[in-house]
This record gives sequence, C-alpha cells and structure tokens, in this order.
Amino acid sequence: MGWVQAYILVFTTGIHLVVGSIEKSDLVALDTKTIYSVEGNSVNILARSGEGRTIQFCRWDALNHPKIGNNGIVFVNDVDDIPSFSILALQSPDKKNRIVTGYEQFGRGLTNGECGIKIQNVTKEDLTTWKYLLIEFSKAEGNPTAVTRDVKLEVAVQPTPPVILGKNNLDKIFETDNPLLTDTSGNRHEFMNISCCTENGIPNPQLQLLLDGTNITPTSSTNGDAPGQFCIHWTGARFGRNDNGRKLKCIAEHITTTDSDISAKEDSVDLNVWYTPSLLTQLDNPSNRTIGITLLPEDSQLSLKYSANPKPSFAWYLQDSNGDYIDVTHVSKQFTTTFINPEPYIWESVLQLNTEDISNATHVFKIVSSNPGGSVDTFIVVSTIKYVNPPVAAVEDGFPLHWILVPLIMILILILLLIIFLVVARTNGWACWRNHTGKYYTKELRDEMEENGVMETRKNPDDPDDKIVYNSVMTTSEPA
Repeated sequence: MGWVQAYILVFTTGIHLVVGSIEKSDLVALDTKTIYSVEGNSVNILARSGEGRTIQFCRWDALNHPKIGNNGIVFVNDVDDIPSFSILALQSPDKKNRIVTGYEQFGRGLTNGECGIKIQNVTKEDLTTWKYLLIEFSKAEGNPTAVTRDVKLEVAVQPTPPVILGKNNLDKIFETDNPLLTDTSGNRHEFMNISCCTENGIPNPQLQLLLDGTNITPTSSTNGDAPGQFCIHWTGARFGRNDNGRKLKCIAEHITTTDSDISAKEDSVDLNVWYTPSLLTQLDNPSNRTIGITLLPEDSQLSLKYSANPKPSFAWYLQDSNGDYIDVTHVSKQFTTTFINPEPYIWESVLQLNTEDISNATHVFKIVSSNPGGSVDTFIVVSTIKYVNPPVAAVEDGFPLHWILVPLIMILILILLLIIFLVVARTNGWACWRNHTGKYYTKELRDEMEENGVMETRKNPDDPDDKIVYNSVMTTSEPA
C-alpha cells in the first residue's frame, strides 16, 4: 500500500485522530500492559518510544472515564528541529497541550522519548483501560511511526500475611556441618527446604527472606498449590551452631501495605539449632582430648565448660587400677557433681572433691557430655600433692612482713611519746636549763643562784644587750 495523506486511528473510546503522511503498516500495536493501584494512592503510567526516537505527539485516553471524556490528554512536542506531520486531533485543532486537572505530565519529556501521566489521587473511575498513541520520529530514518498500546490500571488486592511454611521444623534443626549428628530416628539432616507463601494478592507481592537482616537470595518463586497462592523457596539450606538463635524473617512488600503494618507483611522464626557439646576449656593435648591439672590440698573442685544446645548431661568417671572407669559417685561420697548455666548455651559441670581422700599420685578422670546431637568424651589427668604436715616457711624464704612491721610501729610510738614529754617538761620547767656558759642546772639550783645574784640569764641569748644581770647586790640593767 502506498502512502496516504490521511489515516484514521479508531480508539476504543471512539475518538478519531487524523495523522498525515503515515503509512498504515507503520502503526505498531504493542502488547497490553497491566499495572495496579488502590484508590487514594498516586500512580504513574508511562509510554516510551523506540531506541533513538523522539516523540512528536502523545495522546492518552481512558475507557468510559467521565473526567477525561472524549478529549483525552494531549502532549505536543514543539521543538523546532522536529518536523510537523500535519497531526490533527478532532478535539485539538490547535495542536496544543491539553491536560486535565488532577493529572500531570510524567517522565523525561517527549524529546527524550517518554510520555507519561501521573494520576495524583486514584479514583474508582481511573481503574480502567488507558490507551496511548505516540507519533515517533527518528532523524536517521526520516519517517514517523505511530505506536499504540493498551494499559490496564487495575485495583490491587492486599495479600494475606506471609507465612514461613514448616515453622515447627525450624524449632529443632540438627547441625549439618557435623556428619555425626543424627536425630532420634537416626536420620541425618543435611539440607532443609524453606518456603514462604502468601495468598490472594493482586498483583503478587515481592517476597524476601532475611537471616538476621541479611538478604537470602531465593532459589525459586512459584505459584503455590492453593488457588491464588504465591511462594518463594530456599532449597538446600544448611545451618550450624553459629546460626543458633538467629532470626529468619520473610517480608512481603506490596503496594497495599505500609512500613508500619508489620503484622500484614512479616513472619519470622528464631532458629533453634541442636549441636553436639563443644568443650570451651583449652585442651593440653587435642589429639586425645586431654587436660593436665595439678591439685593442692586447698583445691576443692574440677570444672569444665561446654557450648551445647540443647542442655547436655554430664557424667564423671575415675579410672581404677585396672584401667576401668567407675562412676565417681560410687568411689567416694566426697565426689559430688553440680551443674550451672552462666550464659545462654554455655554449660559448666563442676566436680566437688576432697584431696585428702586422694593419695599423692596421678589420677585420670573421664567426663562424658551428651545431648541429642551426640556425645563428647574429655579426659583430665590430675596430679595431686598431699602434705603430711602443714608447710613451714624456710629461713631463706624471709620473715613474714608482720614480724617486721609490729616492732617498727612500737618503736615509732615510743619516740613520739618521748618527744611529747620533753616539750611539756621544757614548757613547765621540769627539765634542765643551760646558762650562757653552757652548763645545765636544775630548776631548784637555778632559783637558788638567782636569789644570790650570781647568775646571768638572757631573754634573747643572741643579743648581748638583752639581758638581766644578777649580782651579789640585786641590781637590774635594762636594755638600752
């Protein structure tokens, strides 16, 4: 068919556009596209041109829409270097933009090959079939192309909250890193398959698995067995003791839910990984799981710490002279065991003992720690030192500190008392005085010599003018 001067495009709304100089075979109808929204939300619908093509004309129509009517929403590119193709719209003879209130242009613009509408507040009437017509142009090709497409805007339906299937199985997971682990039926759990599903969501929600906040890439996503069910699957999941207590979460993102609507979009479970007891006390010989300890008479217990889930049981045995291991509670009443749980999943077993009942020798204890995940044997080689008499400090060991401190403190106290006594005696004249010749006299002799006037004293011995002279005839010489 040759070129025609006019081609009539008939929309589903019955609106006609006359497009000049476009070959009928150039009209391209794309597959119907469906997008979803809910009343009250905003939504964007977008039309794109082909690669490297600009849009000269864009029109949106909505089926049976009372507000859009037969006029449509029209965008015209008025860039100078894009040629006109005599585009005529029956309701837009001036070829100007025509926009309806509540709807605005969306996208990067016609020159960049995008023509879209942002519906600011979706109403029931907006939930219909929209149709766009694009007139595209490529400078390289030089000819325009008409593209049309139906876009269905349908109402979204909120899905049921997500559910992690088989949650009970995740409440007791056997560690898969240890080939010795088996359950009570003797089956080893090497892998687990985990699924998370929702139902009746339109469109299907975006499901996501997270382990302590870290995204887990699902192996696959499928429609479930039930009508309207949608699931994601994590096949071959493996868990170890480091995963014990971690939170596995499934999140369903949907346009009908909000971030605050946690109950409608999340499901979670705390992993309960069962694993064999693991000794936390350092081994002296890891190859034969042995610990060497030397006990003194004041030592009263042996203890070992383990990490385990669930709670383990402990049994202590003592090796006899024949090399057999006997339960310590059958050996002596002095042996008793206690059990403490200082931290989550940390368990400590304590053996109370009395070294007086153990001769100076080497003894071997065996501790068996068991739980449903398995059992672990640990050996403690104990060397005991039993004193016949209490130890006495040798001379070369030095004296005890208190032997030195007590006499020293007593001497200091005596010196202090003597100083106090001398000060008081001097003040009250109980002690001797020295005259200017350097001789000492008692108080009584001093008083007698003063009465006879044969003694010279000074108020200030360093000042020769500051003195009182006593002669045989009592005279007084005052300082000048």
